[in-house]
Amino acid sequence: MADQTITAKIYRFDPSIDAEPTYKTYEVPWKEYTTGLEVLHYINENFEEIGFDFSCRSSLCGRCSMLIDGRPFLSCSKALDPGEHTFEPLKGFPVIKDLIVDHAHIMEKMYATKLSVQSVEPITTIC
Repeated sequence: MADQTITAKIYRFDPSIDAEPTYKTYEVPWKEYTTGLEVLHYINENFEEIGFDFSCRSSLCGRCSMLIDGRPFLSCSKALDPGEHTFEPLKGFPVIKDLIVDHAHIMEKMYATKLSVQSVEPITTIC
């Protein structure tokens, strides 16, 4: 079987130095169950630094959220087939750099709603 690849078309934009966003294309080796996050790591390690965010790699934290082929996904769990795939930042968020967006206004709203685990009884420490 011939070697298969992913052609990753990556949104590139650094608002501190770029006037407009551009796209850059990279060829990445494909293996079964290659995730979007693995593609980004491969590019970062073998071609050039790109801005993307991640933390848990377990589909829990949401930091790796982005548009892949125009749809929102967690890049850590989105398996890709060979072929061309476009990676873009989430819509509606200010771009910090490349695929990294500013989630601050969403976090502020979440904290303001006080959505957290709260106990009915006061917590006492045992010392």
